[in-house]
Amino acid sequence: MRYVFRRPCFPVIIVAGDRVFGSPSTAGVKKVLRREAKPGVKLRLLDATWEWFEVLSDLDAIAPSLVDRAAPTKRSVVALVNGRSNRAPGTPLYEPRSLSNRTRDDVLAELLAVLPAG
Repeated sequence: MRYVFRRPCFPVIIVAGDRVFGSPSTAGVKKVLRREAKPGVKLRLLDATWEWFEVLSDLDAIAPSLVDRAAPTKRSVVALVNGRSNRAPGTPLYEPRSLSNRTRDDVLAELLAVLPAG
């Protein structure tokens, strides 16, 4: 796996179509990408600095997104995690209460705790 311009800051949230995973390392990202990379599936990463990265499957590389330059809101990331299709039945949803009182680092850590590991 090559990185273009810069590496993402770990841990990361991996979005594979409508499935979402968490990964604390490059090895976990590679594992998820090997398993989830299918034709037509858009693969993206949200790193610890809340920047989007695109997976360039044809180049086997990861690069900062040139399309999504603005950092996502905490609420939009929570909605992404809660709406994922790979959520196990009976798994509680992440409650988006008091997001304005929490730092992005806190929200990211709490979201990674409810996501399946890569």
